[in-house]
Amino acid sequence: ILVSDHSPLAGMPVGTYGAWAVDPSGKIVVAGTPYLAGSNQDLPAGVANLIKATGWDFATVATTISRNPARLLGMSLPELAIGDLWEGSIWAVDESAPGNPSIRVLETWVAGERFSV
Repeated sequence: ILVSDHSPLAGMPVGTYGAWAVDPSGKIVVAGTPYLAGSNQDLPAGVANLIKATGWDFATVATTISRNPARLLGMSLPELAIGDLWEGSIWAVDESAPGNPSIRVLETWVAGERFSV
């Protein structure tokens, strides 16, 4: 199972941002404490890292972010019928460089509305 609690501060320079901070090591913490406050990497970065580490293709890794978490929670994957409002993300995956995939989310849809990413 691969998940991410990607923080809005991911990729920000070292500094304090209200109640949170990016420390010199790149960790996102509760300001003034050593307590973690979210990941500094988003899910596409985690997917790329898993592909690099295992050599699996995207289709195999996709189960680690979809089917496997659903099974753990006792949920089934959603089924779509004509007229249903789709919820999910469209990913761009370029696996042409072996061991160094380029992965990004192009679109995310929730309750039939598109959100820019």
